[in-house]
Amino acid sequence: MSGLEVAGVCLGVLPILLEAIKAYSSVSRSLRVFRHCSSELKSIEKQFLIRRGIFRNECCLLLRLVGDDGAAKDMIDNEADERWKDEQLDARLGAALKDNILLCRIAIEASKDAIDDLQEELHKFDLFVESRIGGESIRSTIRRLRAAARITLDKSKYERILANLRDHNADLTQLRSHFGELQQQRDCTERDSLNRKSPFRGGTIRTASLKLYEALCSAWCCEDADHDGHNAKLCLEAEVEEEVRLDLAISCQQTRRQSPDSFVVEPPIWLTVQSVRINTVDCRADLIRVGSQSIKRGLQDDEDIPFTTIEPSTTPTLPTRRIRLSTVCKKRVRFEKANRDEHAVHFTDDYTDKISAAISETMRHPSMSQINTKDICRYFKQGIHPCTESATRHCLGYLDSPNMYRHVFYFQERVMAQTHRHPRSDRGPLFSISDLLRERDEDSLTIVDQLKLAHRAALAVVQFNSTPWLATNWRLKDIYFGNCNTFDDVALKTLHLTSQLSTVSEKQQPSMEGVEAAGTVFSEEDCYGINNTTIFFLGVALLELAYWKPLEALSVDGDPHEILTARRIAARPTKLGPKYQNITRKCLSCDFGVGNDLAKEELQAAVYGDVVAPLEKMIESLSL
Repeated sequence: MSGLEVAGVCLGVLPILLEAIKAYSSVSRSLRVFRHCSSELKSIEKQFLIRRGIFRNECCLLLRLVGDDGAAKDMIDNEADERWKDEQLDARLGAALKDNILLCRIAIEASKDAIDDLQEELHKFDLFVESRIGGESIRSTIRRLRAAARITLDKSKYERILANLRDHNADLTQLRSHFGELQQQRDCTERDSLNRKSPFRGGTIRTASLKLYEALCSAWCCEDADHDGHNAKLCLEAEVEEEVRLDLAISCQQTRRQSPDSFVVEPPIWLTVQSVRINTVDCRADLIRVGSQSIKRGLQDDEDIPFTTIEPSTTPTLPTRRIRLSTVCKKRVRFEKANRDEHAVHFTDDYTDKISAAISETMRHPSMSQINTKDICRYFKQGIHPCTESATRHCLGYLDSPNMYRHVFYFQERVMAQTHRHPRSDRGPLFSISDLLRERDEDSLTIVDQLKLAHRAALAVVQFNSTPWLATNWRLKDIYFGNCNTFDDVALKTLHLTSQLSTVSEKQQPSMEGVEAAGTVFSEEDCYGINNTTIFFLGVALLELAYWKPLEALSVDGDPHEILTARRIAARPTKLGPKYQNITRKCLSCDFGVGNDLAKEELQAAVYGDVVAPLEKMIESLSL
């Protein structure tokens, strides 16, 4: 095993590629100098240049697995490019090659060995370089010494070396070709598999979040004149098996009596909600069955639950849409009450043994009754005071929504008790992803961090499109963190959407009867040919995360509109690679081959298969 092969095993593919490229360049320079020694060398040079061109093309195609064409060409043309030393890039290339990495190293190293043999043969002509007088040219030196110095050229040896180079290049070409075909087949298989699964996952979460919002809005009422509004905050993280689990918190704004223009945010109301899709014949049996399944699957040890803080805010009320759900599923949504003097919301990680068991017991409890009150806000507040009694005694009742959804509310005693025992000192302001773009330098985040944010944004679209949680023309400013003191996986779990809770009367629109249309009005989407607005703004979000700048900062004077800015920027390569660039362009044009209606499962599945899943795989490959 040669020294280069040992280094390749340790360092990956990039060092071997660079050494081979350097060797090709060195031999090319030598042949250009000594080709005047004989006609045979001129012929050898031509054949060698063909071998070198093929090898460089193969290197460029390999590098395009982890970068765009321009970056790959720049690296090939510049042997001093710093990207040759980039360990992350080397790791990404190794992950992209997968099982073919060792075979590629062998083929490249074999080419390097053959080039070294050719360079050794050309050393015989160094005599002419050493015999130069003053500023004499090599050609003049060759003419002067041609009779005195006779160098024997073994043409068959050169031809054998050139044949070896041709074979090694062919091996590398075939390996890359096979890898491309296998990867394409693998991608198609994975997409087909994901497309079969994603309608259930995305559709179920979407329906669960929509039904919970509808139930809260239809029953919500508050007689407190100081309460200016109520907001619900929904975490992006959701789990789907036989159930859907969502994390939610409710907060309210209170008008200051001394200053009508100022507001104070009251401590949030923390509850736990289990929502079950039931039938009309045996609703209680379904509740008991689904509740017992959750205990068997998801019980945890009785340990402290970590908290992350967020500050409440308001968003405009959005229209709702009802979706029929044919399967029986369960949604678990968790609230928590904060300290009275701390205006913050806490998202917890998971249920504990005691709470899960209490939920199941509560479902079977005969005293569970429907919530029927004129002031549900006050009703919830009165029912969540700290106490030592079991959670079963503090079931607050249930709300029913259309299509036989039952939402059972109960107090999570242990969570609130822990909040009082362990108050947090790191309360921070509400921070959106857009704020992060402005406040944090791009160098402070890794490529994996950027991909994780892109993945969460794509999940938000798949799971919450066409619901009050996500506006059609949403932006990264609509996705909030719980705390931005540090950016890590814990912070990612706090990403959430906010929607304002409205009563039925507040949601009613003024009548338009008798009002004549003033004429046809074309939207910007119509004028600029946006096929799906929600997915287009997902493409905008991916662009902003790739360049770590808001779209407005990427605009130039010649851009007539930010929509055209997005399309112009999408045509440029990014450091996140060509696959990411292709995903972004697909979103901007809604080019998924299954129409433009995101309400249809086909497009939801395509977005999941062509956007969410590839981003997940990119994160996995870079996190090795």
